[in-house]
Amino acid sequence: MKKNLIILSTILGLVFLYFSFIYFTHSANTLPNYLPGHDISLTKIHYKHAIALLLLSIFSFVFAWMKSGKSN
Repeated sequence: MKKNLIILSTILGLVFLYFSFIYFTHSANTLPNYLPGHDISLTKIHYKHAIALLLLSIFSFVFAWMKSGKSN
């Protein structure tokens, strides 16, 4: 169970990191249709979405790191 949780949180961290990169590098009109914030009339970058996903990624990696340690 513990190993599955570590793997799941690491995979989620990678997914969050990927989408954070997408939000940092693409403007709103070039985002894929399935992502929140896609708007054909906007040319700005959604920095708040990107930062939120980056923080979720960091939290997921820290959670996996803490769970992978020795239990007392």
